[in-house]
Amino acid sequence: MKDFKAATLMAHGFNDWNVMISHSAPFIKVLKGKGVPLQVYFHQGGHGGEPPFAMMNKWFTRYLFGVENNVENDPKAWIVREKDDRSKPTPYADYPNPDALPVEFFLSRVHQKQDLSYLKNQKATNIITREWPDPGTRLTVDLNGTSIKIPVVGGRVAVK
Repeated sequence: MKDFKAATLMAHGFNDWNVMISHSAPFIKVLKGKGVPLQVYFHQGGHGGEPPFAMMNKWFTRYLFGVENNVENDPKAWIVREKDDRSKPTPYADYPNPDALPVEFFLSRVHQKQDLSYLKNQKATNIITREWPDPGTRLTVDLNGTSIKIPVVGGRVAVK
């Protein structure tokens, strides 16, 4: 990406297990570092899925046809939240969201399949670091009563 300078409108699905969001993150970092105009649109679908037509029209009108339309002043990230309409993404100043706060998780093995569960309102004791290389492992997280499963591709996690 040494000589890359084209304005970039990136679209990606959070549930794309072929090309994961983590694959886009390095490109986002490089483009930001180069000062390349960048806007991201993330949706809840899988592989494929373009941004809403109005968003694409505004972006390409500016960067392909040179029409001054202030798209460069729009939010840098548009994210379709769970159960929201793909044509109505939530705007964020940037990606990752600069207003995001860290979340502390205390994880515990819940059965032999090596699933991990979030333990709400518990203090971590006897923390060990363990490798979880099995791509079938899932991290189950309960956030305000909503339970979600997150695939663990590999890496280290603290386990109680």
